Amino acid sequence: MTSIKAHREKSLADAKEILESGLTTLDALSVTLSTLPYHTGGDSLSKAEAAFVAALSGNDGADVEKANDVVDAAYKAARDALCLGCEHVRIFERFIGLHCPKMEDGNNFGVTVQMTIGKHLKEQRESWEKSL
Repeated sequence: MTSIKAHREKSLADAKEILESGLTTLDALSVTLSTLPYHTGGDSLSKAEAAFVAALSGNDGADVEKANDVVDAAYKAARDALCLGCEHVRIFERFIGLHCPKMEDGNNFGVTVQMTIGKHLKEQRESWEKSL
């Protein structure tokens, strides 16, 4: 088996794995978000803000440099989700890049669609990576 063919098959298997485990991944992200402090209810941000202000203005010698557990937990969950999303997008980019047919005279609609999707995936990944 040629090296390119092996990479194509590996990228196909990786892309299929992401698609097949999509609901499981979404459920895992939902569980992670639901375990964050102050996640439930429409006033959850207000509760988190009030808890943070109380910690800063309390008479218990609160330290402004002390870590905020709510923000830390939310940051870690968001960072992990962004990293996972970037990883999945890279796999799809590799899949599209390795399976894009050659441009030929005439009907290149499929190639154009694949190139457009690849461009949008790259832009989204770069946007997420900047958020990290």
